[in-house]
Order: sequence, then structure tokens, then C-alpha cells
Amino acid sequence: MADDTDPGTDHERTAWIDALAFDDFYGTQGPEKIDQRIQDCRQVGNNDEAARWINVAGKIAELYRRRAAGVE
Repeated sequence: MADDTDPGTDHERTAWIDALAFDDFYGTQGPEKIDQRIQDCRQVGNNDEAARWINVAGKIAELYRRRAAGVE
């Protein structure tokens, strides 16, 4: 059985889709915008949504690492 970190789960696919869309829309401002979104979620006590965006932020970081390494 797959857990939520398995890249084949709907949860992970959605996180990757969000990360790619966020990167496409915000470009180099993506990490700053994600950080603000996480802070906004925490400020209103929406920890589940904050966790979702933290996961997306991790995908964006992985995307940047892959690009830096020349792997896409």
C-alpha cells in the first residue's frame, strides 16, 4: 500500500501539479509566494492547508535542484 509520499499517490501528483503551476505562474518569486501562503494558512489556524503548501514547497525545491543539475 502506498503512503502519501509515494510519487504515485493522488496526493503527491496533486502536489507536483501545484508546484509546476506555481513555478510557471510566479517563476523565481515562487518560493516567496509559497512561504507567504504557508504563513497565511498558519495565521488563521489552517494547519492542514499549511502542510499541503509545505509539501508543494518541497516539490518546488526539488524542481530547482533538478534544473540546477540539468535533469528535468
